[in-house]
Amino acid sequence: MGDNLEFAEVPGNFRNREEGKVKVMKVSGGPGNAAAFIYQVHLNLDKDGAPNTYGWPNPEGNNSAKDKDLQRNKGEDGLGNACGDPGDGTKGWQNFVNGLAAATPNRNFYWSSVVAIQRTDATERLVVDLRYEAGRTADPVTGAASAMYPAGSGFFPVIQLDGPYRGYFISTTGTYTDRTLPDTNTDKWVNGLTTPYAVWAGEWAKWRIGGKMLFEGDFGLAINNVTGQHSGFFFGDSGTPNKVGEVSGELYRRLGNTDGQPISFIVFPASGFGKEVGKKPENKIRPLMLPRMLDIAQAKNALELPMRLAFGPDMVIPRRQAEMTDTQARTYQNVMAALKHWAIWPKQP
Repeated sequence: MGDNLEFAEVPGNFRNREEGKVKVMKVSGGPGNAAAFIYQVHLNLDKDGAPNTYGWPNPEGNNSAKDKDLQRNKGEDGLGNACGDPGDGTKGWQNFVNGLAAATPNRNFYWSSVVAIQRTDATERLVVDLRYEAGRTADPVTGAASAMYPAGSGFFPVIQLDGPYRGYFISTTGTYTDRTLPDTNTDKWVNGLTTPYAVWAGEWAKWRIGGKMLFEGDFGLAINNVTGQHSGFFFGDSGTPNKVGEVSGELYRRLGNTDGQPISFIVFPASGFGKEVGKKPENKIRPLMLPRMLDIAQAKNALELPMRLAFGPDMVIPRRQAEMTDTQARTYQNVMAALKHWAIWPKQP
């Protein structure tokens, strides 16, 4: 095992919003046998998991409780974003939207981001919105859409009945706090308004470092290169094939509430909780982060990591602080300050 870290580009198809391909580097080796991926992106706010993500006023009371006062507020995101593709070449969101303007609703989708049940399962405490019926469901393992259910036998969104988000639907996440809770219990799902998480991309499943893969529940560190704001996080949701940079409302807030500044990520494969993350997953990040950061920091060339985080994979990297411009020096100091918050780092020569 050598004294130096090795940096190698991952030949994947990672994307960031509409801005094109993202260069992801793997960091490995050194005395601590480090394993991490690094990349730099602009953020994209993912609203799934927040208790106020989905909902729509229902003044006619077209729900199973016939309650005209239950649903008063519009959600933060469009319901079309909660519709899964049916597998026949069409898009679930497009079918849903087309159905809203048609005399007969288009049910050719499944609910992918909200809890939904059949009308016959509705009770006094499980109230559903009868306006929006999905004609399909998805296999929990493969994600494949089912055959179409007969009209009226499909799946309807469950409405929250209590608390500050009464009237909204129940937004789900790819991870959960307690596997024993029913899906209709809002406490099961990670709250994106209060928990810093990123969205795991399916592309990650293609790449390994020393046999280690990155999955939901694994964690990392994100740094705003311009302001120095930083936060630990974990991968709390999924649903994108290859986009990186999608984050929860809380992580977005911690990093400056901006989608226009470069954000550096360092993420650790095989580091986390799995899909069941517990009630306060953010409290587990620091103790798990420290040993993995120290695996990197003890390498002879450990300072190459903050250099790459600060200046991005495509820039010429100064080897010494004295060679940096004023802007480069500020960026580097922002990154170093964040890393020092999470571990002990050698001094810049």
